[in-house]
Amino acid sequence: LNGYAGMIMVSLMFRTVSRTLVNVHRNNMCAEYHSLLLTKVLQSPVSFFDVTPIGRIINRFSQDLSVIDDLLSHSIGQMVSVGGGCIAAIAAIAGATKGTFLLLVIPLIYIYSLFDAYYRASNTAIARIESVTRSPIYSDFSQVLAGTTTVRAYKCESKYIDRLEQYSNQNTIPGVMQLVSYQWLSIRLDILGSIVTLFMGVLAVASKGSGFIPAGYLGVGLSYAISMMSLLKYYVTTASQVCVYGV
Repeated sequence: LNGYAGMIMVSLMFRTVSRTLVNVHRNNMCAEYHSLLLTKVLQSPVSFFDVTPIGRIINRFSQDLSVIDDLLSHSIGQMVSVGGGCIAAIAAIAGATKGTFLLLVIPLIYIYSLFDAYYRASNTAIARIESVTRSPIYSDFSQVLAGTTTVRAYKCESKYIDRLEQYSNQNTIPGVMQLVSYQWLSIRLDILGSIVTLFMGVLAVASKGSGFIPAGYLGVGLSYAISMMSLLKYYVTTASQVCVYGV
């Protein structure tokens, strides 16, 4: 119990330090990126605004800066925190089983890396498509707002409403595909988690009465085995978000 309490205290200490560093880095990064983007846009020649849709520029100052300010820094902090939790869970299970769990860790890590690489590649491609299909919404809507009087004069409201609905439907498809890809990952990681739980259950039954592994150690290992796969699932999600937002 003393060792377990010590691990919790160390985890809380590292989490406090990491959150403080991430918040400081977030504030500095947000100010630097916004200043750099504003400077580049204001210094651009007139030809840049002639060939670049206004919706694309608005998208950079609204959605993209929001991603950098909030989602990217938050995802980096969560990835570091969850990654440390995954390592701690594997170490706790290995210690509780006196190293027996390491026989299962190596093939599981290999299978997990395959799922991780496939999910990240597909999720990054889908996120890029979502970003591309979002720009026409901003561009068309801003143009309609600028020419509202002309649109009403020619009674073209329904035309622009239908086109906006079409753009919105095209933008919704990548979002649905992201949800489908996450469910694909969840099913496979749940299977890996079931394998780890089955291993701990078989080990508990096999060591009954032998005294090789105490019952308390097996309880701690089984508890971490249940939570480890949820941590790995969350780690893959945050890592893929960092890859998408970083690109």
